[in-house]
Amino acid sequence: MSHVIVGFEIADSSFATAAAKLEAEIVLVHDHTGLNSLPTGNYLIHFSKFFIVRYISDSNIKMAEEARGICVRDVPAPAFILAYAEHLKNSDKFELPVWADTVKTGVFKELAPYGDDWYYIRAASIARKVYLRPGVGVGMLQKWYGGSYRRGTRTEHFRKANAGVIRSVLIQLEGMKVVEHVEGGGRRVTTVGQQDLDRIAGSVFRAGEEDDDE
Repeated sequence: MSHVIVGFEIADSSFATAAAKLEAEIVLVHDHTGLNSLPTGNYLIHFSKFFIVRYISDSNIKMAEEARGICVRDVPAPAFILAYAEHLKNSDKFELPVWADTVKTGVFKELAPYGDDWYYIRAASIARKVYLRPGVGVGMLQKWYGGSYRRGTRTEHFRKANAGVIRSVLIQLEGMKVVEHVEGGGRRVTTVGQQDLDRIAGSVFRAGEEDDDE
């Protein structure tokens, strides 16, 4: 069955290259509204440098979609955080601190976290934050993980998260070469760290596709 690739009239050279590889017929439309008039079928729709698949039913079309690579931004945050937390838990280079079962994550908390893997989950979340926001520091992460301090009948006030927990995570991630210091302050993900996080994101993406197929 031949493929039909739908693209805009301003499509770049990568669009024609993809069409040639799939031996596909090219249909050009003027704007997004032109897509609604297409009959139901197998289309590889081209937007700028990205490919978005509609009515997927052929493996070649899926391969063309994945050609650009999967990154952390392409997968849901909860699924990625759980997968990367499991990766850190199984790593020999990332250790659970001895105080993990007694420390509170902030003054606004009454007790320590109940979950046994909370430290790995927090570390995975912090790694994702640094990936998405290069240059983020401990102070900004404290605000992000902060919360309302309940004081009984008195007015609640915002309190920052525990800086020691965040700093402990960042130190371990630096030891794993996942993050590094920025000259102007804060941290950013290293090249090795980006590859590591994108690899985990790719596995999460493929697992989600398999679940959808089932």
